[in-house]
Amino acid sequence: MRRWLLALMLLVPFAALADYKSDYREGIAAAERQEWAKADALMRKALAQEPNPQPRIRLYGQVFVPYVPQFYLGLSAWARKDCKSAIALLEDVGSVSAVRGQRLEERQQMMLRSCRAQLANAASAPTTAPTAPATLPPAQVAQTPAPPPRAATPQPAPVASPPAPKPTPVSPPKATTATAPPASTVAFDSARAQAAAARLDRIDAALAAAARTLADPALAAVRGEWQRQMDALTAQTGRVRASLNAASAARNSAALVAIDGQLASLQPAADKLVQGLDAAQARSVLAAQVRGRLQPLAAAYLGGDFARAAQWSDEQALQAVPQAHAQALLLRAAARFELYVLGGERDLAEFDRIGADIRAARQLDAAVNPPERAFSPRFRTLFASTR
Repeated sequence: MRRWLLALMLLVPFAALADYKSDYREGIAAAERQEWAKADALMRKALAQEPNPQPRIRLYGQVFVPYVPQFYLGLSAWARKDCKSAIALLEDVGSVSAVRGQRLEERQQMMLRSCRAQLANAASAPTTAPTAPATLPPAQVAQTPAPPPRAATPQPAPVASPPAPKPTPVSPPKATTATAPPASTVAFDSARAQAAAARLDRIDAALAAAARTLADPALAAVRGEWQRQMDALTAQTGRVRASLNAASAARNSAALVAIDGQLASLQPAADKLVQGLDAAQARSVLAAQVRGRLQPLAAAYLGGDFARAAQWSDEQALQAVPQAHAQALLLRAAARFELYVLGGERDLAEFDRIGADIRAARQLDAAVNPPERAFSPRFRTLFASTR
């Protein structure tokens, strides 16, 4: 029985965490709430105390996580679209080594891919812009005034290209698709291209929200599958945005129609991912709340503080989870029984309350049963005989 009690006591985080662990834990929580300034401050405090990333530290109780403040500082920079800082932080050698083979590595690689693509697009934008200004035609006209028709034909291309610098700042992969020739006689619909870019922006925002949700430590058990789905959608979004940039640069109306078709399936998939993650997070948060409500009661009972356990009255907080509610009533009944025995078994009103708790627990969960290594034989006999 002693070993069983000690094992259960481990569920209750009595040991105080080191300061850097406390800052790190609060920094993760701030990042989950998208409080980036607070998350940055806490992560930098943790770094000042413990600068070395670690693949595994005990955060509290039996919760183990990688210690990588550089990763969360990089996440903050990525969320604020500061890609240069994000890449420098996410490529930190110690941090990369600490998350290798863990779920955080997938998110790290996704953010690095996104930022590298954005920086590549930003670097390529100035090289395409100088080709647009109409500086060549005047020089040609000055040197060869005889053939004006040829000087006039290059004019439409420069005049038509100013709408090309419309790509949104967030554009992942390189736009290398050479679809310039099909700049057909069909008028290019700039408004349609802008609408497609806006839809891609909304999809990017949804995927960013999904990434923040996935940072919730409570989702550790299911993060891998969600992350794979999100990475696939992120890659697909990058390809569509690259196609849109190419179509806009080439004034290709046919390609724009194809992009609309791709967006018609991409947007619902991103929305479904976010909604599914919200539901998973809600379940995880509920489970965390249940653990938080049960732990003080279990600690009081297992620690021999029967009076405190017998006074438990937080039933409303557990009504959403009948099984947890039944366990709480079972612990309270057992604590009351111990007090009844210690009092000489004379308090009949207390004995009635014990029976009421047992019946209520059974009504909530027919499978509830006190394990022999945590409850006394007399209480288990009473539980079996109470109907």
